[in-house]
This record gives sequence, C-alpha cells and structure tokens, in this order.
Amino acid sequence: MDEDYLFKLCGTKKASCWDEVRMYLASDASKEEKKQQIYRDQHQDASLSKLTCLHRASRYDAPYDIGKSLIDIGGGRELVMVKACGNRTALHYACWKAASYNIMKMLIDVGGKDLVMVKDSRGFTALQYLCCNINERDNTAPAKIKLILEAADTDEILQTKNDSWETPLQMATREKASTEIQNLLRPNRPSTAVLNNGNAATEPNKRRKRPQVTPRKQCTTASPTTPPEGTNILLDTIRQLQENLDKANDRATKIQRDFADKRASCMNLLEQLEDANNKAALNQRNFD
Repeated sequence: MDEDYLFKLCGTKKASCWDEVRMYLASDASKEEKKQQIYRDQHQDASLSKLTCLHRASRYDAPYDIGKSLIDIGGGRELVMVKACGNRTALHYACWKAASYNIMKMLIDVGGKDLVMVKDSRGFTALQYLCCNINERDNTAPAKIKLILEAADTDEILQTKNDSWETPLQMATREKASTEIQNLLRPNRPSTAVLNNGNAATEPNKRRKRPQVTPRKQCTTASPTTPPEGTNILLDTIRQLQENLDKANDRATKIQRDFADKRASCMNLLEQLEDANNKAALNQRNFD
C-alpha cells in the first residue's frame, strides 16, 4: 500500500474521503501498519520532516471521531507532540486554519501545557497563529483563546514575541479583532499589593485615620498672568514630537500589515515546497 494513502485522504474536506479514513482505521489492518500510515514512516526517515496525518487532519478540520482514532492508534501524546515542517505541531495547523473548538480541545487535552507552549521555527506559538488569523465570523475564537490560556503559563504565553517581536495582542489588534478578544489577550496588571513595594494591601473594612493637614498660609503675591518665558516654545516642541510619533506609528502599522500578507504567502509556498520535496523523495525511493 502507498505510504501516503491515508495522508492524501486526510487532505480534503469531502465527506466521502473522511468515510474512507474511517473504514481504514476500523479495518483489520494491523495496528503497526496503521501507525506507519499515520506517521508516514517518519521514524524511519526523520530527515524528511514529514507532516503526519494528524497534522493534515487538523489543518482540514477533520471530524472529531477521526481525530480521536488517529491519536489513539498513533500513541496519544507521542503523536500530538510531533513537530514536523517548520517545527510546527498539529495544534499550530489547527489554529492556523481555524479548526473547530472540539479538535483543538482534543489536542490540548492530550498535549497540555507542553503542547501550547511550543514555538515553531519562527517563534510562533499556536496562540499567535490563532491571533494572526482571527476571523470576525468565527464566534468561537474567544472560547478557543480561553482554552489555550487555561492550559498555558498565561503570563508567559501572552508576553511571548515571535521573530518579528509581536505579541499575541499586537497580532490580534492588527487583524482588527474584537474588543472582547483584545481584553482576553492583555497580560494581567500587577495587583495593588505588588505596586505598593510588595506590602500587604490594607483591609477594606478597616478605617484609616485621616492625616492632619496643616493649612497653607495664603499667598499674598499675585499669580503671574503670563506663562514663564520659553513655555510656548516647549509646548510647540512637544506637539511636533507627538505628530512625528503618530506618523511613525502609522508607518509601522502599514509595514506590519504588508509583512503579515507576505508572511501568509510565504507559508503557503513553504507548504507547497514541502509537499513537492516529499513527492520527490518518494519517487527517488521507488526509483532506487
């Protein structure tokens, strides 16, 4: 049997292909054969950095029962934690291509914190893939973000920057995410106790004595009616600096958007190249 038979079936959203996947996974074929199909002989030739069937099924939002069968047969956590092309896990692909909440939950339930904290070769966590592909029509996006944050080291993942020095919040804001999503992605502010040099906060019900305030003596000198010399010049300088800063921010935002578009194109090209390399390697094997 072609070692890419199952992989090809997982690369579609056609119901008929998913039915074939179900039939194969429930067939009398040995578990070892099925596992080789799922991993695509990755253990034998890791240099190819092949995507597993779980990577592709996650990308194409496979039905829940198929994802579960792939994980059960593939060894559970061992399969979920596989890093393939670009050091990406199946969760990276699920977030990149907006897979269903149930698929993401299934992967995270198995991989846990270790899975959601994985960075790919460009420093992206799965959360950052989700944020740079926020779909305004996807009303499950807030629930997906909460799902990741519950499993992760929240402060660390929210402050994680990719190779472009972007946090999840910055990426979601650039993609015009809703206010609800942006609030979810804001790192927690320090508590009052921490801000107060680590001193314990005062008890809310305990009355504090008001300090005695010595009344000031009334000043008999008239306040100046004109601003001090040089004030207007300083104010003009501050306004000019603010205008320059606003222009610089606008230019930076435009550059980030252009970069995001080019990045998406590059990712598609890299995926096509990976498929072409795998086909070439397979043809070379058959030739040998």
